[in-house]
Amino acid sequence: MIFKYRLSFVFILTVLLLIFILFETPSFAEDLRSNSDGITLKAWCANYHKSVEDEEYLSDIHLAQAMGCHQYIRGVVDMLNAQRKVCISFEIDSSQVVRVITNYLDNNPGVLHFPRGVLVQQALTDAFPCN
Repeated sequence: MIFKYRLSFVFILTVLLLIFILFETPSFAEDLRSNSDGITLKAWCANYHKSVEDEEYLSDIHLAQAMGCHQYIRGVVDMLNAQRKVCISFEIDSSQVVRVITNYLDNNPGVLHFPRGVLVQQALTDAFPCN
């Protein structure tokens, strides 16, 4: 019973620490408030690829941006799956989904000024349509 409470306490403490790191880092917080376009998302996801695929060591701000990329996209994926606007198989992992979106952004530089939510939805509906 004590182990269960310790685990819950550690989990809550970890979540609070992550929130503190993400939102107390000035440039990350500024990006979150003012730069919600494809340009910012592309930069954040570049850090995600460096961290996950290239296994590079990232500074705190770049790691926060990488996590922001992943979590933002994960949230949009969950919403679109629930609304049946996309059909993404469970076999497809998060890295593949992020890669699909970054490929879309790379191949469509003229739309980078659009809101990131619009761009993520367009990339996902193009790549994973429901038949």
